[in-house]
Amino acid sequence: GAIRETADSGRKQMMDMVAAMAEINSSSAQIGKIIKVIDDIAFQTNLLALNAAVEAARAGAHGKGFAVVAEEVRNLAGRSAKAAKETSGLIEGSGKKVEKGAEIAKITSESLDEIIGHMVKVSDIVGEIAMASNEQANGIAQVNQGLQQIDQVTQQNTASAEETAAASEELSSQSTYMQGIIGQFKLKGSSAGEVGGYSSVSANKGSIGQKALPAFGPVISDGSEWGGKSLPHASSTQPTEPKKSNSGLIQWSSDLSVGVTKMDDQHKVLIGYINDLQKSMREGKGNDEVGRILSGLGDYTESHFGEEESLMRVYKYPGLPKQEEYHKIFVAKIREEQDKLENGGLSISVNLLNYLKSWLINHIKGVDKEYEGFFHSKGVE
Repeated sequence: GAIRETADSGRKQMMDMVAAMAEINSSSAQIGKIIKVIDDIAFQTNLLALNAAVEAARAGAHGKGFAVVAEEVRNLAGRSAKAAKETSGLIEGSGKKVEKGAEIAKITSESLDEIIGHMVKVSDIVGEIAMASNEQANGIAQVNQGLQQIDQVTQQNTASAEETAAASEELSSQSTYMQGIIGQFKLKGSSAGEVGGYSSVSANKGSIGQKALPAFGPVISDGSEWGGKSLPHASSTQPTEPKKSNSGLIQWSSDLSVGVTKMDDQHKVLIGYINDLQKSMREGKGNDEVGRILSGLGDYTESHFGEEESLMRVYKYPGLPKQEEYHKIFVAKIREEQDKLENGGLSISVNLLNYLKSWLINHIKGVDKEYEGFFHSKGVE
């Protein structure tokens, strides 16, 4: 670019200087010729003056004046010859210096040509490096995108595994419920748990007996036929059906109640936020949606902790300092993950979801449960 243009300009100026020095050398040669002519004239003048002096001597007394003039002319001719000789020497020295300068300028010009050639190569190499850097940047961007996709797939797999575990738990619960239903029926000549020669599901082993039960039909309490077998009245004591589980990461239950209605309601909202985070991870939502939910969780958590601590201050709850310490840690963790997400980090990780779940459940069942009796003694429910 600019460096190459400067080098080309310098080479051109060097070539102009070489040409100027060649012209100076040529002019010096011409001056040397002129000086030689002057030297020849001085020599001829000296000879003429010498001849004039000889003729004046022959003339005797009449030629004395002419002899003096001839002598002066001879002296001037000698001085002219000497000056011409000195000038010729100087011009010859200048010519040699000019030739030497021209040779140096030529070498310098050749060096500049080599420098320009190397600069062109360097420029080409820099261009190749720039292209390689762009390719590397594109490759890194693709790798980063691949990592994000892997993270999303991992999160979806983890969420699916959790859903599978929840479904298995629900199936197990339903199985236990069915065992209780079947175990209440008795047939004549059969022990409890046997229906017409069919063994019910074992409550202890969770397996099917020697014969599989037929399709379970409605219980008819008037002794109607069922599956070809006459059934007696069903027992009036029916087992309680297990609570249906949902797909959320945390399920609210009475075990999580702290005995203060307002705090329980707010804990339910916090659980809802965490379940929404897990859902967004399972469905592969983008970072904008995840960030919105995480920000809402952080804001609501601070609001909830603020109300909880205010209530404790009003009634001078002795465990307030410990609560404040735990609250600061939890809020700081949420804000830290929020900052990472806003600064281009990957999406919510399974480790974070497990941390939120474990912290909230342990906190509610631990330190929050401790104030239940205290607030009830103050009339707060």
